[in-house]
Amino acid sequence: LGLTQGLGAGIPTNVGAVLVVGPKEKFLPEEVQALLSYVRKGGRLLLMVDPGADDGLDPLLAGLGVARRPGMFASEKNHLRRAHDDTDKAIVFSNKYSSHPTVTTASHFSSEVATIFVGGVGLTRATAEALTPKPNVSFPLRSGPGFFRDLDGDFTRDANETEESVDMIAAVTVTEKEGAPEGRLVVIGDGDFMTDKVGTNNGNVLLFI
Repeated sequence: LGLTQGLGAGIPTNVGAVLVVGPKEKFLPEEVQALLSYVRKGGRLLLMVDPGADDGLDPLLAGLGVARRPGMFASEKNHLRRAHDDTDKAIVFSNKYSSHPTVTTASHFSSEVATIFVGGVGLTRATAEALTPKPNVSFPLRSGPGFFRDLDGDFTRDANETEESVDMIAAVTVTEKEGAPEGRLVVIGDGDFMTDKVGTNNGNVLLFI
């Protein structure tokens, strides 16, 4: 969808779901407001976002109770090897699935699969006390404890980049008023989540489906 297809004036009523996958161009405020209104009125939205991207989507995330954390998450131990240098630390994986419906199948096979992120971003709750309607936010997938947020992009854990667990996916439900349709948002902290780099990995496919 784009402005030429009516996004600036609102999401068409016959749209069952909207996917925003690794956007490279900045969304206009009118487009962000259209997406926010769409979810609040019962729409389904899937976002795949990257760290530090100037995509204009932070107001949309904030309006639904989610925020991106600074930096790109990486791991010195739980990463895959591709270039065989420090950049590999950003190719991370996790099978720490919750009981949330978005990860039911992946969770069932968690002893056999893991979900891979390439240069992903951590997610957290945004201040939501003043939001109306108030969103319900949960995190279906998080990392193990050995991750860190690379704040300066050097793929090396510096003294100010402590090891921690990172929330990798956010799931939001919101209802405009009692009896109204439930809007749903899923935010995946990686714009490359279903590209050729990792899209054939079972842990990504099961979660995406």
